[in-house]
Amino acid sequence: MNDHVTTTLPDSVPDEWDFYLTRIDDTAASFFLNLWYRSHAPLAGADTLYRCDLQILEPGPHGLGEAGDADRLLEIEEIIRERAGALDIHLVGRVRWNGMWLLRLFGPPGLTDRLREVVGSAIGKKRSRKFEVDATADPEWSHYFDFLCPDEERQQWMSDRSVVEVLMEQGDDTSVPRRVDHWAYFDTARQRDAFLRAVTQDGYELESAYEDETSDRRFCAQIYRIDVVDLEEIHDVVMSLIAHAQEHDGEYDGWETSVVRSR
Repeated sequence: MNDHVTTTLPDSVPDEWDFYLTRIDDTAASFFLNLWYRSHAPLAGADTLYRCDLQILEPGPHGLGEAGDADRLLEIEEIIRERAGALDIHLVGRVRWNGMWLLRLFGPPGLTDRLREVVGSAIGKKRSRKFEVDATADPEWSHYFDFLCPDEERQQWMSDRSVVEVLMEQGDDTSVPRRVDHWAYFDTARQRDAFLRAVTQDGYELESAYEDETSDRRFCAQIYRIDVVDLEEIHDVVMSLIAHAQEHDGEYDGWETSVVRSR
């Protein structure tokens, strides 16, 4: 969390939106949030958390919303974002879960009734869609940092997803096994060598073990194995290597591979 409090209007916030998937109470959930706030919040004058919970009329089998109703809710959300922004209220994130479209906003106190009017107007006169609006004082933005922001594992999932998306944009067939290289860094050669002994048992081979004078952790290991790069499978691979590195007081530092296209 950033201790420096800043003043920023909603319409001047950069677009750094990203998403991740997780589970809440063993039920699928989709989180979509603006990560810009992670390094800039809390914002001056925006010490109140506003919850706008909208019913998903067509939740689908996973409770995240079917395409048609999701499109309508996106239109409603955009109206809320614009009109809330005029009240200096920031839309910082959205959670789709269990048949609900949960918008999370931060702004000045005392605007619950105004925001409720905004939501009702955005939904329209028929108002067949149920909704609730409430507010809670949250000057530290704990809801944003502790609930909306991804944990380390989901952050890694997002990073792995970005690499896989780049590969797919270049025509990669992620189901084709190929060499995947990984890097890990350690404070001592002994830690690195213990890591190498552990991962060798999982089928990894050593490409290089060397000292990197430019790194805080000088002792690097570059290893590789033949794997597919389907997102969920490569993410499991990465999380296993992270666990191995942490077990030996090291730090995993990412992976790369070449593009493999279908024949």
